[in-house]
Amino acid sequence: MGALAICALMVVAFTQPTANAGQTCTPVIPGSPSQVCTCDLGYHRDLYSGVCEPDADNDVTTPPPAPGAALFFYPPPYQYNDHHLLDSIQAVSVSQVTDLVPAVSFMSGIALVVDWSSICPTAGACDFTLIDRTLAYWTARNKKIVLSVATISFPFMSAPAGKDVQNATPDWVLAQVKTYPVSTEIMGTNPIRKTAVSQFPDFRDPKFLQLTSALVRDLAQRYDGNPTIAQVRIGTGLLGEENPIVGGSPGNTTMPNFQETQWLAFCLETVHQYQSAFHKSELEFDIARLGFTRALGTGTDQVFADAFFAELAASRLFIAYNGLEAHDDDLLTGAPNPADAIDTGLRYLLGYRRSGGRIGLEAVQPLAGPRMGTADLQNVAKIQHVVSIFQPARLVFFDDVALGIVSPDTSPFHAAELVSGLGIQPSP
Repeated sequence: MGALAICALMVVAFTQPTANAGQTCTPVIPGSPSQVCTCDLGYHRDLYSGVCEPDADNDVTTPPPAPGAALFFYPPPYQYNDHHLLDSIQAVSVSQVTDLVPAVSFMSGIALVVDWSSICPTAGACDFTLIDRTLAYWTARNKKIVLSVATISFPFMSAPAGKDVQNATPDWVLAQVKTYPVSTEIMGTNPIRKTAVSQFPDFRDPKFLQLTSALVRDLAQRYDGNPTIAQVRIGTGLLGEENPIVGGSPGNTTMPNFQETQWLAFCLETVHQYQSAFHKSELEFDIARLGFTRALGTGTDQVFADAFFAELAASRLFIAYNGLEAHDDDLLTGAPNPADAIDTGLRYLLGYRRSGGRIGLEAVQPLAGPRMGTADLQNVAKIQHVVSIFQPARLVFFDDVALGIVSPDTSPFHAAELVSGLGIQPSP
């Protein structure tokens, strides 16, 4: 996925130690007129875990709350024995997604992304302990989770010092299906961004669909209707999103004979798998790549992209998208730009919401991006305008300190402060 992965992993906000770190202040309640402060929740090697630190801009007051939304966080990254971090949102250990998650009182819960290989390392012998214990932990705290099992994703180091590289797709699955090699990033390397050639499953192989279908049935048998699950994400590609590991954007891929229409056909078949197995829990589909297919693909690709989204909408799925982007004060109300992938994705969601569909915003990544920098973060009215337009059923935030990809013009906001600055009042 390359650049798309980096785009998807841009983070909302982070906390930086400052000269006055260690002092305390009272965290604002969303919608209150009190001063904004950064409640340091202990993310990523922070020196002052659990301390609320006054901000340089603490004269800013919190505006009235925007329409309510469920507020979820991705867990902090997994930490290896040598203390370096897995540069990913995926869950590796139980503690990472339970007691190590910062206690944000106003959050609705967490998004739990688990690799297929982590729960089913051996054929016919899946171990769902990580999911089960996570559900039990958050049930006891009256919180919910968004559950996602990724069947295709970047490989990662399952141990430090370059040992034990693990693919999201189990080895026993790779042994049964067609595969193709890609020189790809290996997540969890220290320092990060090391690459190696890895094998990925060919999603066009009917055997792969057969094996993923069995996984979906197992998940449904255990979790369909679980009251602690807010949504079940239909995982097709990278980290549960619908991004195939093909080495790039539409028209620039490394998978032999890859066609966007083949990928959309696989995604649709996977949607049908989940719909056939899950009858109680709300299903979610993340359209992170679809806007790129529609904006950058061929005429045939664009027709298929529109038809694919139309079927998602007809199924009344919960549809999530990766971001918001500020072009001007007339965001989403100006003339559409068919060549802009983010605009395209936003228009899909806007039309769906207007038809009565439920939508969510994932990772809200462009808040730290080049077209929404510090000035926009401080322009709460504009950001609140975005939230008001979408009235999302869910917002999801996570940190990016471990990734080292923070935009130079991003001020040291933490997700908790950003939420307060947005004036978001989460649902109970």
